[in-house]
Amino acid sequence: MKKIKRNLLILLTFTGLLLFAGGLWGCGSVQPVSVDTTLTVDTSFSGERTMKAVLSAREFDLLFGGDLEGLNQLLTDNAPTDMNAQAQMLDGGDVEITLSIPFTSYNEYYSKIRAIFSGSASYDADNMPSVYFEYSDSLLKKGFIIEENFTSTELFFWLTDAMLEDNSNLEGRTADELFTSGTTTLVFDGEEIPAQNCISVSRMDSNAFNTITVETTLNSSGSYDAVLDYYAGTSVVEKLGSELTQIMNSLVPDDGTFSTRTTEEGTVFTIKFSAVSAEDYVNKMNQALHSDNTVFEVTEESDEQDTLRAQRRITQYLDGSYFLDFSDENTVMTYIFKASPEHSFENCESTYKYLRSCTFENTDEYCSTYITVAPSDEITLYLGYSVDIDRVEVDTVMNNEKDFVRNIRFTLTSEQNSIIGERFETRINEQLLEGMSCETSQSGSNTIYTVTMSADSAQALSELTCAFLDGNAQSGNSSLSGGQSDENRLNQITYQYTDKIDLTLFLGGSQSTKGLYYRFQYPRSFGGHFVENNNYENVLEDGNVLTCITHNKVIEVSTYAQKANVIGILQRVLAIISLAGMAIVILLNLAAIMRCIKKRSFDLEEFDLFTGRGYIFVTIFVVCGVVFVISVIRLFFGIY
Repeated sequence: MKKIKRNLLILLTFTGLLLFAGGLWGCGSVQPVSVDTTLTVDTSFSGERTMKAVLSAREFDLLFGGDLEGLNQLLTDNAPTDMNAQAQMLDGGDVEITLSIPFTSYNEYYSKIRAIFSGSASYDADNMPSVYFEYSDSLLKKGFIIEENFTSTELFFWLTDAMLEDNSNLEGRTADELFTSGTTTLVFDGEEIPAQNCISVSRMDSNAFNTITVETTLNSSGSYDAVLDYYAGTSVVEKLGSELTQIMNSLVPDDGTFSTRTTEEGTVFTIKFSAVSAEDYVNKMNQALHSDNTVFEVTEESDEQDTLRAQRRITQYLDGSYFLDFSDENTVMTYIFKASPEHSFENCESTYKYLRSCTFENTDEYCSTYITVAPSDEITLYLGYSVDIDRVEVDTVMNNEKDFVRNIRFTLTSEQNSIIGERFETRINEQLLEGMSCETSQSGSNTIYTVTMSADSAQALSELTCAFLDGNAQSGNSSLSGGQSDENRLNQITYQYTDKIDLTLFLGGSQSTKGLYYRFQYPRSFGGHFVENNNYENVLEDGNVLTCITHNKVIEVSTYAQKANVIGILQRVLAIISLAGMAIVILLNLAAIMRCIKKRSFDLEEFDLFTGRGYIFVTIFVVCGVVFVISVIRLFFGIY
């Protein structure tokens, strides 16, 4: 009995091992599923991409447990938004998985492809799929080109991930072990064309140009100048003859110019035009390139790191496909963008990843960027520049030696304020210290930021100014030095000050478009003057108010103000009058004084002091004496 049980146990164990091994063998025998692709488009690139994978009944049972409803639910839950996905049972028990991407234009198709691949771990912002389409039916080119750098199996990445997560028996499998490329067919305008897994089909008869260079200049006024050079080889020029010249003449926009020049390689056709706006540029460029696809956008935004710097972002797509045959790997198109020398190159990005090279240079005249693409590509160029301030005013009021008030006003135009206003106001508020305040006001379309600082001395005002403009009260870049002069101060009061305002650190690379307006106001009744050799503009002396203008970031002004020292003059007059009063009293009593001298004794009766006349003399003498002594003391110690 025990022997029978033992044999039975061995038999059951062996049977279990066989079943387990069979399960492993069965799962391991699943072959990669073939994916067949059909890309159907017309001449406007409207159509659909269809990808089909057929699973045998056995594979369907092993991979999805034979659950068609569950498979469709898995497809619905995991398929990208821009892709349709469904499964259906075929005759014989096979199951067909169909993925499709419908589209009405090249841009829609490419946007959907990018959106789908954005969820794949194999692609990122710097490594995205590319799709190129070109169709032409012109004297220069006839035919089409369609090129992609990805396969349909790569578009199954999301299904592969879902299957690996849902089926533990597939653990360790790779995407290549689940799906493989089958047949790929391009149906162009009704014609079926066998294609490679990465579709690359060129059916183009070409009399194309060698290259095109488009130079765009951004003017300070906001307008644009464009120069297009079309380089045509000798064979093309000879073959097309006068028809080519007629074609090129028809491309010249209104108010544009057309010229030709002959080189050793052939002929260069040049079209030039000016545009008052980005929209005007697009319209004229479309005409010059015989295209409807030009993109040209210029936007601005403030720099996150530097308050007075901004970034100008230029997005540009120039379609040269009417003239160039990009199936020739040596064919390129060059974008040249020029801006004022205040700009600096920061970055260049490619939308369709056809960027060949990007270089830049800065000269005294331009900041220039040279971009080479093949095929035509949408380029986003980032240029940094300093945002100028419309006007800066420094208004200082001296009420007395211990009371100074300074207002620094920054005026921004509506355009400047829209770019940097918010961050500029934040920066001002961050640099305010005790004794400072900021007020924002409007003057027409302009915004004025007024910083007010009060101080009890010229030195204290210097420190506040340095702290605000430089962020360091002890920098010494800005200063107000001077005070009351001791020279001839008995007759007149003189204040002398040297005021230096240094905006270099505060403005950085920015400028004050209309200049730095300087104003210094002395106390009332003073007459203010600039020291000689003042070379600033619009110098004006208006009583106690002095004004001037400079277009430099640093202004250093020496001024003085004077007024008659009434108290000093009065003290001197009182001293003289009191001395004269005492002298007169002495002269009027000179006879009595002489008699006392002769008698060698002092007798009050000799002076008639106890009479009415004597009382008057005594009073006058005492008053004059007191006034004289006080006046002399004040004059001696400079109390006036």
